[in-house]
Amino acid sequence: LWIFTAPTQSGHAEPSSIRKQHLKALAKAKVRPFEIYCWRHTCLTEWGQSMDPWTFMRLAGHRSMPVTMRYVHPQDETILAAARRVRAAQEKTLSGDKFSDKAETGQMETGKQIDVIN
Repeated sequence: LWIFTAPTQSGHAEPSSIRKQHLKALAKAKVRPFEIYCWRHTCLTEWGQSMDPWTFMRLAGHRSMPVTMRYVHPQDETILAAARRVRAAQEKTLSGDKFSDKAETGQMETGKQIDVIN
């Protein structure tokens, strides 16, 4: 599965054609040259905030989790939300229930909706 497809033999945008188009675009836009890799890095850093690391690793084409983890920078709120879900699940386990209502709905004390990982 290629994200950047092109009418080439491999079906993927080849580095040489991308480089040529990049240089033309820079010249036409009168923008100071920059490495095209910056686009990939920026894109992957954004993706790292919005999906689980295993899916992200696969989409990014990485072969190992240490490479993927360079792009995953959890935000404080994401960490706090995960800790709240764990605490709610532990409290319900201790009380005999499997999951808490808050953990199932993703509702936080602040009333803010969060994504729940089951």
